[in-house]
This record gives sequence, structure tokens and C-alpha cells, in this order.
Amino acid sequence: MEKPRLQGKPPRILVPFLIVLLVVLVILGFYPRLFRAMFVTAPESLFGGFLSGVSSGSRQAGSLWSNYLDLVAVKKENEGLKKEIALLSRRLYQSRDLFFQNAQMRALLSLRNRVVTPGTSCSVMAINPTSGHRTFLLDCGSADGIKEKSGVVGSFGVLGYVVRVFPHFSQVLWIEDTYFALEARIPGIPDSGIIHGQGQGKSLRLKYLPILAAVKVGDPVETTGEDGIFPQGVPIGSVRAVGKREKMLFHQVQVVPSEHLNDLHYVYVFSPEHHWSDHQLVGAQPK
Repeated sequence: MEKPRLQGKPPRILVPFLIVLLVVLVILGFYPRLFRAMFVTAPESLFGGFLSGVSSGSRQAGSLWSNYLDLVAVKKENEGLKKEIALLSRRLYQSRDLFFQNAQMRALLSLRNRVVTPGTSCSVMAINPTSGHRTFLLDCGSADGIKEKSGVVGSFGVLGYVVRVFPHFSQVLWIEDTYFALEARIPGIPDSGIIHGQGQGKSLRLKYLPILAAVKVGDPVETTGEDGIFPQGVPIGSVRAVGKREKMLFHQVQVVPSEHLNDLHYVYVFSPEHHWSDHQLVGAQPK
């Protein structure tokens, strides 16, 4: 029968362990440097390195988090700046558009003050975007006194003439269209010719000026007032090139138009009641 163990008796391995520990401590007592190296410096170095690594990792993690927050802040700032730039761009475009509109209105008002025969101020509704005839629409029609063949001018000169009229809007044939034709003259030259459109973006052509006429580059070209469409002296453009050929009776004259469809907002439509020879521009030079 097995005997029961005593509860207070220490294990057998504990006594040798205590003896060895006592011997080690006695020996180390005679060698304090060895004791310090084993039980002070070594643990201190071990735990110091561990704590340094933990601290360095913590700093790096904190730095990464701080950089992330900075990137988020920079992104939000960039988005705000983009919105602000877009807003300022729209305001700048609106300001420039208003500036051009005001300039056109002042020029048209000046022209209207020089015209004896009545007319109507209109706004441009749309420009024909197709590759067909070059036309644009005005927001005034027969209810405003607009008639076919009424001359249309901008702030710098001739734009075209009305080809179709509706009660509240009308269609204008642009001066560059190939179907456009108008009597024209160069001041100082007694003979007149016919100005023709040659297509979008191309120069106009002035035909039937005699070869002996003294035409030179830069000469102004204007209306004659004898076609029943425009009064005398309205600018059409300026001479860009003059070509001469042997055995030809007339000059080959290229003309740059005074007006362009870009940024066109307001126009003035002449409404003549009589022949333009009796209602020319105030101050216009007679032929």
C-alpha cells in the first residue's frame, strides 16, 4: 500500500538548486564586475534595445499617421482650390462677355446716332452650325418692322442682309457666304464693283473694278448706298491683296471683312423707307 506524501516537504530538486544559487552568489560576491555584467548590464542592454525598438516603431507609426493626415488635408485643400479656380474662371468669362457686349452696344449706339433712316436693334439668337449656307438668327421679325433685304451691321461694319422673315425672328445671310453679293466701292475711286463671299474663313472678292483704278493694299471698302440695302459709307472691309493679269479688264481684289461672327451679340438692322441715296450716313463722303 502506497504511503501518502507529506504536504510541507519541499521537492528534492529545490535543495540542489538553492545550493548552486548560493555558491554562485558567494562567488559573484568576490567578483562584483562579473555580477554587474551578468545581472545588471546584460538585462539592461537587452530591455533597453527592446524599448528603443518599440519607441522607434511607435515614432515611425506616428510619423506615417501624421503624413496620412497631411495628405488628406492637402487633398481637401486641392479640391477647394480647384472649385475656387473654376468659379473664378466662370466669373472671368462672364466679365469678358459683358465687356464685349457693352463695347458692341456702345459702337452700335454710335452708329445709330449717325444714321438718319430708322432701324432696329436686335440680338443674335443662334448661328447656323452646319456646313451649308452661313446664316444666323435674330430675335426680331416682321412684328418689329424687319423686311427681306434689310441690311444688318455690327459694331465694325456690314454683317449681311435679311433673307427670311418670320413674325418674331429673322434669318440673315452672312457676308462670307458664297451666295452673298453687294455693291461696294473704294473711297477716292469713282468706279464701284460687286463684293462676293467665298466661303467661311476666306477673304471676300471685289469684282469689276477697272484695271486702271488705283487700288492698293489697305484701302477701305464700303457700301455705295445705291443698292437699296445699306446707306453709303458703311465699312465692309479692307483690301488684302490686288492681283493683275495681262489682257484682263478688271482687278482681282481680295478683301478682309470688318466683322466676324465670334462673340457677336447685338446687331443693327436698317429699315429704309426710301432709296438710300436720300438717306446716307451723316458725315459720309459723296462719291
